[in-house]
Amino acid sequence: VYVKENTYMLRRVGIAASVAAAGAATLQRRAAESHAAAPAPESLAAQRPPSVVRVAPLDDPPDVTLEYFALRGLGELPRLILELTGIPYDSVYHFGTGVYKPYAPFGQLPVLRDGPLLICESGAIARHLARKACI
Repeated sequence: VYVKENTYMLRRVGIAASVAAAGAATLQRRAAESHAAAPAPESLAAQRPPSVVRVAPLDDPPDVTLEYFALRGLGELPRLILELTGIPYDSVYHFGTGVYKPYAPFGQLPVLRDGPLLICESGAIARHLARKACI
């Protein structure tokens, strides 16, 4: 009886492993096809325009805009505060272009626009958002 049950379990495991392998092969093939269609970036500082992600209803433009590079770093804490408190905002992701330098104080990011107010430095942005959200 033990041998029959063990054989049955081995057969089930073998079938599951073959299904998983077939699924993985399909995913790899699809990924290769999608990567073949898109050109690879030349470098990490590829020249691209900034991308805007709206985290607000489309009919009502938000007053708050957070600008930072397209990576996690000093802009992550303000972004997490905005997400946690539910404040509607636009998130502008910059790549290596430097189009923000003319209007950003000190020519650096992150920058927060809250109506007419322009705030730089991640700590000051986090304090402003915490006061605004009463947290």
